[in-house]
Amino acid sequence: MRIGQNTNIPPVIKNLLIINVIMFAATWLVFNKYKVELSDYLGLHYIFNPSFKPWQIITHMFMHGSLTHIAFNMFGLFIFGSFLENMMGPKKFISLYFVSGIGAAAVHLGVLMLKAYLILGTLNIPLQGDYSASDAVALSDVYFSNAVGASGAIYGIMVAFAYLFPNTEMYFMFIPFPVKAKYLIPLILLSDVVLGLVNAGDNVAHFAHIGGGIAGFIFIYITNKRDRSGFY
Repeated sequence: MRIGQNTNIPPVIKNLLIINVIMFAATWLVFNKYKVELSDYLGLHYIFNPSFKPWQIITHMFMHGSLTHIAFNMFGLFIFGSFLENMMGPKKFISLYFVSGIGAAAVHLGVLMLKAYLILGTLNIPLQGDYSASDAVALSDVYFSNAVGASGAIYGIMVAFAYLFPNTEMYFMFIPFPVKAKYLIPLILLSDVVLGLVNAGDNVAHFAHIGGGIAGFIFIYITNKRDRSGFY
């Protein structure tokens, strides 16, 4: 079986695509007309920043920072999500989507808090302090972080797909030959671990991706009662 054989768009995927496109368009329109960044209110802020609001744990999944950002995420949602929704049904799929997105937010915030604690010994970050240059940059990245995007939820979907259909062959980016999901998805996750540790300031929430993948795995492992050997 090769991914991409079914081109039908199931209802949950269709609605998620529409909502994300509407929110992206609204972000652009509101900024151009009122000079207001919707991501300041709907993106996921550091939990000890006054800008943090509980709803951001959900709303950040529907915000995107650029056309490329939303294009890649919606492509991944369509490719993996359409197949899974047709197989799992809409209720189980939407649960997987939100569990993965919330898991991504939890891990992202947890990593930010860990960074602050390792530097200061506390989670609350004073804006004024006798910081070294490197600590000031690191703490600024934590305090003013604003995560947006559906990537965490999509990573959960990708992991669920690899768990259910490990031998499905997929083409990815610059790899000129098909790779089985059971090799490709873990490799992508491993690259996020490495990049999250090495390129901490690259403006990508790598640990949110990992959190989404972990949450997606836990969800599909618990809810899937069928013999894995029956999938191919």
